[in-house]
Amino acid sequence: MYKKAVEKSRAADALIVMNSIDKSEHDWYLVKNNYTKDFSDLDIELTNKEGNKAANATLETENYTFTLQDDSIKAQRNNNEYSLYKFYDVGGIYCLPQEHYICQLNMWKSPSAVNKGKCGEINGFWANSNSTCYSTSEDRCKSLYGDSMWKENGANSFCGVSYVATAKLGEYQECRGGWGSCYYSTFTGEGSQCLSVGDLGCRYSYFYGNAECQGIKSGGCNDSEFFSGSTCIAKDSEACSGSVIHSGAKCIANASGGCRSITLEANAVCERKAGSHFGGCTGNIYGTVIADDEHYTNVSSTFYEGSSCIGNVSNSCGNRYGYTTFKSGSRCIANVDDACNGSIFEPGSCCKGHCSASAPNCDCPKNEDGSYPTSCP
Repeated sequence: MYKKAVEKSRAADALIVMNSIDKSEHDWYLVKNNYTKDFSDLDIELTNKEGNKAANATLETENYTFTLQDDSIKAQRNNNEYSLYKFYDVGGIYCLPQEHYICQLNMWKSPSAVNKGKCGEINGFWANSNSTCYSTSEDRCKSLYGDSMWKENGANSFCGVSYVATAKLGEYQECRGGWGSCYYSTFTGEGSQCLSVGDLGCRYSYFYGNAECQGIKSGGCNDSEFFSGSTCIAKDSEACSGSVIHSGAKCIANASGGCRSITLEANAVCERKAGSHFGGCTGNIYGTVIADDEHYTNVSSTFYEGSSCIGNVSNSCGNRYGYTTFKSGSRCIANVDDACNGSIFEPGSCCKGHCSASAPNCDCPKNEDGSYPTSCP
């Protein structure tokens, strides 16, 4: 009881700070017609836990880290138990996750008042059918489908189905399961998702429309098919490996080997985020790879006609062992020095090299006159 009382007092103090920031941000907006993301611009003085005056976008105090965002303030508890959000144009402060005892106090505003974009920012659960943001997927499921459609089995939970394997799940229906619990299922429509909280939880499944698979554990979504509008998000190693990413779909590698050995069809996208390291977006590539991580990660990849690798950091589209091949009609776009180094460029391929004095070993093929290409068809 004492611990909860102390935590409530800390949350009340955070609320005072956020309201003070909100007022100062509105004063700034009246003059500049925008909100600032720099504490030093505000007409209030706040200090961090070392006693220094707040500057830039982040302020870390003893209990919370306050962050100035585009249209809001976020206060994250330093122990990561919960976060508070205040949007400048909405009023009230939101607290998530809803199940935390601090977030159940009546000092916070219900998330239902925010729009779809803000719902995502506060990690809420949106429903198009009634334009409402819910605190939990359980609340959303019961509101849309009735209490009987929410099922729990240990750590697993399901919305809209009584038996999960081989099930068909529609809008805002979901499977959150461990090993093999969501095998061979079909997910269609906005908000339909499979969350693999155990290894291989969503393997061999099919995703359509705006459906999503979150590979929270290793191999969680592997060997699945993703059709136009759907997304595979690899949050753990190999989580989307072996999958087919059809035209209009996307694979996002946030972990090592996240989208390894995939087939990326034309007009599909694979995003290799920082930290995805080896094997982030590898396989047979007919679409576009956006490479924001280095470490020569396109191991054993082949880029075919019409495909592209966009290298935004050094060594992001190449491989020092020469395992990345660009076939005729494919492109490597180096937006920074050395982004395409170590690749094999077959006749008819194009490498738009960011080759300068600081990159004397640029591997992009030269034009007949000895210059590097400045554009690709």
